[in-house]
Formats: sequence, structure tokens, C-alpha cells
Amino acid sequence: MHVGVIGISYKSAQLDLREEIAEACHLFLKTQNSIVLSTCNRTEIYFSSTDLASAHSDIFHALKKAVATSFDHAMYSFFGRECFEHLAMVTSGLESAILGESDIQRQVKLAYADACRCHKLSSSLHFLFQKSLKLGKGVRSTFLSPMTLEGTVQRLVQNFFYEKVALTILMVGFSEINRKVAQALLKRPLVKMTFCTRSPHAAEAFAIDHGVSIIDGSSLDVWSEYDLVICGTHNSGYMISEVPEVVKTRLMLDLSVPRGISPELNRCPFLTLLNMEEVGKLVEHERKERSREIASIQKQVSASVERQIEIFHDKQYGFKTLRGQGI
Repeated sequence: MHVGVIGISYKSAQLDLREEIAEACHLFLKTQNSIVLSTCNRTEIYFSSTDLASAHSDIFHALKKAVATSFDHAMYSFFGRECFEHLAMVTSGLESAILGESDIQRQVKLAYADACRCHKLSSSLHFLFQKSLKLGKGVRSTFLSPMTLEGTVQRLVQNFFYEKVALTILMVGFSEINRKVAQALLKRPLVKMTFCTRSPHAAEAFAIDHGVSIIDGSSLDVWSEYDLVICGTHNSGYMISEVPEVVKTRLMLDLSVPRGISPELNRCPFLTLLNMEEVGKLVEHERKERSREIASIQKQVSASVERQIEIFHDKQYGFKTLRGQGI
């Protein structure tokens, strides 16, 4: 299997560097035989070539030209079977900061679909992503209680705000994750929610179904009038960077990568700002408690990957390869 990956994640680098790498990776979106997976916690470039070492070197040097900050220490690379196993773990949610979170499956699927639309992919890349998605879907069903970002945010808000107090919430952006978080928070009593989006018409049906309000993105300067502000967008650059004289807001959650809220707002008295990395750290304890479960599922994934590689080589070469060879 002539496949490889070069990437960076929350495990290997701080958020600032991950943002720079994510912004630079648009260079590879239309590169033949490559797939860019960019999520809140990771940016990875999957590629295929008969000369993996040369392809890896080309990608690395292209990133060097686009990113000013030194990143050699923070990047990881996998090839062949290890690349397959890594993507299967990622798609299963085993590598997510929030264990077993479901959105990663959708993000991997979208990255694969986008690459398919842009250019022709090798049979190795097709097999890698199709089988990893299938394995991820199967593994997810083995989790007794998957952790989700929306569930984590819901618990965080419950701990921060007294439940019987009326709460005004501003959701910045009409992204998939914002919609999931909104649905979780709307279960709380006494909630008044508003979506701020550049495409109000796209949010109309959701607003009617869930009883929320909509304001145009140009009205974002009213953010300080809400108790809670949650930013989940795909914009590049800070959407909120200035603090007015009067601020009602007590908690801001920035779920965007690159970030949508300037970290300078943390200097505002009585205001707590948490970015995606900090939200993820809140669930580390639960992940540690489930270490045995994780180890067991990782073994299942590894065994499944070995079987799938044998199937791939049977199809490619027409004979049964020995386990662990021919990759």
C-alpha cells in the first residue's frame, strides 16, 4: 500500500502552531493523489506515491515555505500499514481529544469527498479512506457512552451557570458543530438563543424548528449583551477582538480552528474565554478512566487493519500475501 500521512495534532503542538499549519494546507487541497483532513484538533495530509519518501519530502518543504514558525518537532508521519492504522484510529474517534466524538467521521468523509471532486485519486487512497470510514463506523458502536463535544459543552455550561437562572446565548456561526451544541443547550430551561450568521436565510428552518432568533453577521458587535457566547465558524482571523466598556458576557467558548475570538479578551475582568484546546483538556480525566476500554478497541482496530491490507493485496496482485509483508 503506497500511502503516507504527514500531520500535526493537539497531542504534538500548541494551538498557535496548529492554526498556522491549517492555514498553509490549502496549498494541497487540489494536489493530485492527496487528501487534506483539517479539524479542530488536527491537520493531516494523506498522499499516495510509488516513492513515498520523495513525496513526503516535497510536502514537507512546501510547508516550510508557507509557515514561518519552526514546526519540525511537532509533525508526525506514518507510511503503509501504520498510516492505515492511524486513519482508522482517527476515524473511530480514538485519537480525538473528546473520546469517540462522532463529528470526526463526518469530517473524514467530507475530506475524502472533496478530494474526489478535485482530482483523480489512486486505488490505494480510495481503499484507505473507504475502509477506514467503515472500520470507524463499526468501532463507534462498541463505545458504551461516547463522549461528544456538545455533551462536554453542555456539562461545562451547567457547571458555570446556575440552572434556574435565565440564560441568553449567542451562537456565532451556523456550522454543524454549533447546531449540535445549540440543540444540547436548548434542553436547559430558561434559555434564549440567537444565531449570528452571514447567511441568515440558511438558518431560517432551524430557527423555526427550535425557537431561536437570527441576526446578520454584521451585527456581531452586540455579542457583549449575551451571558454566553459560543463561536464555531470556519472563518480565518478573529471575528471578536475588541471589548466594549460594558460587558454582560461571563463565558465565551471558541470552538473554531483557526480561532474566531482573540485571546486578548481573557484579560477582561469577570470574563472566562476557553478555546477548543482548553475545552478538550476538561475531559482528560474521563479519558484516563477508560484506558482499558481504549486499549481493547485499539487492538481490534489493528487486527481489522491487518485483515483489510491482506484483502487489498489480494485484489492488487492476485495472491495471498503474508501478514505484515508487501506493504
